Amino acid sequence: MKNKNVAINFIQGRDACGSNFKSKNGKLYSYSSLMAELKAGIIVVYKDIANYSNTSKRHWYHLRTELKEGDWKYA
Repeated sequence: MKNKNVAINFIQGRDACGSNFKSKNGKLYSYSSLMAELKAGIIVVYKDIANYSNTSKRHWYHLRTELKEGDWKYA
């Protein structure tokens, strides 16, 4: 599955797996690091993960481009 679709599936509450990017049980991972999770109806994005690697930056980008304003917050 393309990584963009992993981000879309995560936002929609579905599990998905891409290239070192996966969503499972309401949590989104870049490699094995937690990137975001669903808490009380809001997606909490851990922005420091974008500094880990170029690939993690691309994963973060896929998530951010699919999120709608007001549905998420930084932690």
